[in-house]
Order: sequence, then C-alpha cells, then structure tokens
Amino acid sequence: GKVLAPVHEVSCRGVNQSSIWGCMAAAIWARESRHKPYWPAIVLGILAPEEQKEDWHKALTERNEKRLPEKLLDDLRAAKKRAESGLTKKNSDQMSYFLVEFMGSHEFIWVKENAILENFDPNDDPNVAHAAGNITKKKRSTSYNAAQMDSALEEGKWALEEFEAYLNDTCGDQSDDEDEYNDAGYTYDVLCQTDEEAEALDEIDLEHENESDIEEQSEMLASEGYLDFSIAGRKLAKQRTTARKKQNAALAKKEKEKKAKGATSVATKTPSDDKRGQREVEARRKKRSRDHEKSLKDLERKAKKRDLAAEKKISSNEVRNKKGRAENIVKSFLLRKSMDDKNFNGPLFGPGTSIDPSGLLGMALAFRAAAGEIPFEDSNGKPFVENSWEKIDADEPRESSERCKRLEEQIGLIEEEIARVNAATERRLALTKEAEKHRDA
Repeated sequence: GKVLAPVHEVSCRGVNQSSIWGCMAAAIWARESRHKPYWPAIVLGILAPEEQKEDWHKALTERNEKRLPEKLLDDLRAAKKRAESGLTKKNSDQMSYFLVEFMGSHEFIWVKENAILENFDPNDDPNVAHAAGNITKKKRSTSYNAAQMDSALEEGKWALEEFEAYLNDTCGDQSDDEDEYNDAGYTYDVLCQTDEEAEALDEIDLEHENESDIEEQSEMLASEGYLDFSIAGRKLAKQRTTARKKQNAALAKKEKEKKAKGATSVATKTPSDDKRGQREVEARRKKRSRDHEKSLKDLERKAKKRDLAAEKKISSNEVRNKKGRAENIVKSFLLRKSMDDKNFNGPLFGPGTSIDPSGLLGMALAFRAAAGEIPFEDSNGKPFVENSWEKIDADEPRESSERCKRLEEQIGLIEEEIARVNAATERRLALTKEAEKHRDA
C-alpha cells in the first residue's frame, strides 16, 4: 500500500500545459481533417478496438473527462458516441480514436488514428515534410499563423519534458539535486566543520594547487573538455601559459605600484593639509546652509505676497463687469447734466407725459424700454404692449376647425403688419432720397 499510493498519485498527475490539468498519455501531431495542417497536441483519451484495448485506456479517458467543464463535455459526448459506433462496425480497417487537446488554442476533439502522427518532435514539422515536391500542397499545408505554431511547439515541448519526468520518477521521490549533494566522500570530521573552517581549507587547497592543473583546466574549458596532445596543440598551450603568466605579472606589478602610491600619499600628508581640508569642508557646509536659508526666505516672502493679494478687499466703487461700468458712466453723466440743465430737474417725480420724447432723457428711456429693461403700462393696464396676433390663442380650442380658423386670423394680422412695415420702410427711403437731393442742391 505504501508503494502503490505514490505510484497512483503520480499516474493521476496532469501536465501544466493542459488547460484542464489533463493527464496525458503521449505527445503527438494531430489534425482535425486532411485539409487542416498538423498541430502539436496531447492525448487525453483513447477508444481502441477489442484486440487493441488495454485497461488503462478507460481509466485515463474517464479521469480526464471528469476534469472537463460540463458544457464542453456535452459537446464531446456526441463525437464520442460516433467514435464508439464506428468501432462496433465489422470492418477490416477498424481504427482507434483519440481525445486530443491542441496546444496553443487548447481545443478538444476526437480524431481518428489516421489523423495523428506519433513520436512528436518539435524540430521536425510534418506539414513541410508532407508538402515536399508539391507547390500547391505546400502552400495549403503551411497556411497557418507562424506565431501560434511557435507557441504551440513550445507548449508541446514542455508537456513532453514534464511527461518524461513523471515516467522517470514513478514514485515521485527522486530529487533533482541528488547528484549535487552526493554524500559520498563526506566524513564525520568534514561535516563537523564550520563554514569559516571549510572556506579556509578551500583557500589552502587553491594556493597549493599546481599551475599545470590550472592550465589544463583552462584548456579543457576552452576546448569543451578535449585536450590537444599534438605538437601544434602543445605549442599553443605553451603560448597561452606564457601569455597568462605575463598578464598575471603585469597585474601584480600594478597592484604593487598602487599600494606604494597610497603609502607615499599617506606619508607625505602633513597636519596643515588636514586643517586646510577641514576648513574647505566647513566653508562648503556653511555656504550650503546659507543658500538653503535664502531659498526658505524667498519662499516665505512669495507666500506672504499671495496671502496679501488674496486678503485685499475690493473697493465699493469698483465694478468688475462691463455692464455695471457702463451704467455708472451713464448715471454720472445724467447727474452732471441734471445739475447743469434745468430741464432735468425732477422729471422722474412728475407724470410720464411731461417728459419730452425728443430730449436726452426721453430717448434714453425709450431705448431702455425697447430693450425690455423698463416695463411700462399701456392704456389697458398691462405691463407690456402685445402684438395683435399674440392676443389670439390658437392652442385653446379642442376642435381642429376652430384652431385652423384662429391660425388664419393670426396669419392675416401678421400679413397686415408686414405690409404696414414695408410701406413705412418705402416711405422712409423715399424721404431719405428727397432729403439727400435737397442737401446736394
């Protein structure tokens, strides 16, 4: 039981590349029909004839069908019934059916055995191989999105690697780091060492390591693990050794000169230099503090100006809008005029009929009344004079005949008013021409 439980758990694991975490049986090339290109896919279910059927086929198919969404499973059940009916037919060429999931698009479909290619190889595209020697087939078979195909190939490759890892680790108890942390060669004394002691021993081993071993290791790294023992190869190895020695000697010489220069600079440094350096540092610090205080004062001064501008009260005589300023100008002009001219003394307290319409006050009142700013009463006591056609209410009657009759009356009055205005305009133009003739004469 302790062995069967982990084995069953590993066999039930799905691959991460499947959208339903399906437990795959193999990675293959599959296509929906002979007019479609082959596509990377994984097998999630198998329906085989009686002579080819195995016990794990049904278990694998049922396990993956339980992981499918209900709506998708209903669509696949109809295709599965057709596949089962095809297997029951007594034909000599009975073929198996496979439930596959296409990589990239993650679509599920039941396909026949003649629509798949086993032994999935990401580097060998069967679409190009099937179309070799035929230009028409090549164009048809390669009519797919290259980016989607690359993504599907990558997913298929990952799924195959994960599936092979499951096969190699049947019980799921092997570690990837087993070779790295091999206990062979470790004794109790070595395991009892601290990290510092182990590092010190490693440094001692490196110091005592032979230079020939280092050269041999460098040569093996440069030649991918191969050593060239020919005469030309040994000459090249000797040249590399000589060049490396010269390089190490130059680096050691530079390091020695650097240390000597540092010691000389420390030795030649006097106390006066230290004091000078301290004074310079202090002067720079004071300058930074002064600049900072100056910037703070500028900010405070600008903030005070903004506050004063905001708190400034608006004068009672100041008028912000254009209409108010015009009214004040007119009032001041009328006030000065009334003080100089006796005709303006107390006209507002008398009856309106005593105002001369040709005078300045009469014309000002007429303009303001025409603009609707001064309401006045007509003979009927209404606040505004209405046009004659406005007195007729054409919307009040319920019958359409009565409304039409009132609308006709309105139209007649409007036509009369238009005729009157046209006559007045013609008369004004005639009088203007006559006046111009008298002026020219």
